[in-house]
Amino acid sequence: MTIYTGKGDNGFTSTPNNKKISKADPAIEIYGTLDEFNVALGIALCFVETKKSKALLNELQRQIFKINAHITDPKPIIGELETKKLENEIRIMEERLHVVPHCVIPGGTKGSCFLHQARVCAREVERRLAAINAHPEYLKYFNRLSDFLFVLARWENMEEGVEEEIWKEWED
Repeated sequence: MTIYTGKGDNGFTSTPNNKKISKADPAIEIYGTLDEFNVALGIALCFVETKKSKALLNELQRQIFKINAHITDPKPIIGELETKKLENEIRIMEERLHVVPHCVIPGGTKGSCFLHQARVCAREVERRLAAINAHPEYLKYFNRLSDFLFVLARWENMEEGVEEEIWKEWED
């Protein structure tokens, strides 16, 4: 058996309930955007150095696969529990990170850079979810997830002893 079927060669695809729709449909767009995000998480996972980052990214990848498989279901596959877990992880990391009064210029370790890239992808997922009026739990979760990836990028730099570059507009 081969991976290709040829069924989508005309620009249409089938949904899980066998409805044929355009591949340009916003509902289909979210599948691709979630896939891009999961790839970004996988790349970050290849470059992060801390055990904490590796474990959390590994768990996130599996969760994103699960979300992608059920994104169009009326009831969300994730909810307040997963969002609270992200908030808790953010608080734990922030206890050791110094407060940043200005913007952090993405950079530092390779792992941190790829975490920032994943953060941008999470924001794209959030915008696509808003475009299809997705369940509010998904919007909340991805909003928190991008915050989590920002803090995890900072954590990765701190744990590897790399100084963050802070952007201060008035000093340029």
